[in-house]
Amino acid sequence: MKAAVASVVLAGLLSLAPVQTAEAADRTASPIFPMNKGATWTYRAHVKWEKGEQDIHWTMTVTDSFESPQISAALLRGGPWDLAFYQPHVRAAQYLVVRLATTYYLVKDGATDTFSEIAAGSARDMQNRLSDDLWFRLPLHENDVFCSPDREPGSFMNCWATESIATNQTLKIGKVTVQGVDSYQLLFRSNPDHEMVTLVPGIGITAWEYMHHGTTSQANLRLIEFRSGE
Repeated sequence: MKAAVASVVLAGLLSLAPVQTAEAADRTASPIFPMNKGATWTYRAHVKWEKGEQDIHWTMTVTDSFESPQISAALLRGGPWDLAFYQPHVRAAQYLVVRLATTYYLVKDGATDTFSEIAAGSARDMQNRLSDDLWFRLPLHENDVFCSPDREPGSFMNCWATESIATNQTLKIGKVTVQGVDSYQLLFRSNPDHEMVTLVPGIGITAWEYMHHGTTSQANLRLIEFRSGE
């Protein structure tokens, strides 16, 4: 079932209506990351690397999806993560978002093979297999921390954390304004770099920032168009 907020945004993008309003109940029922096949996010990004900087457009698309009562998965072509250590010849990679109950995983390595296993019904023990790819767990609260089991005890490095939560916000996506949305900022910090992602239920990733702490590598993305897919 298509998310109500996603449909509102799509309708706004097609009609270029100046303001769209989403009911609180619809926002609550919307998936925090839409998994409909064909869902497409277009971003405007400013990237900086050792030899220069420039503004580009970048696209993320759900190329295939799977849903069952136990597990849901969206195979992505392209994503913000392509722009970490950006080079002008960079190509869109494959990523996978998996939902098990209320827990989400972000798979960057072996995304296609993992999706094929899930779609074929071979999702046995997937929770343990994806433990290193833990992204977040709903409901999100400020100061929540999500770490893989093998992290160093007492350290929150290499973990995702809820940096901030904003409620009843006004969101601009290109020429469209969406009112009454909630947003969640998640931070991942490691020794060499950090990234910040903003999620809005029914829309998904609306912003992403990356910075390397040594070599010059920065990226700042903002969503300018979203289409909800099938």
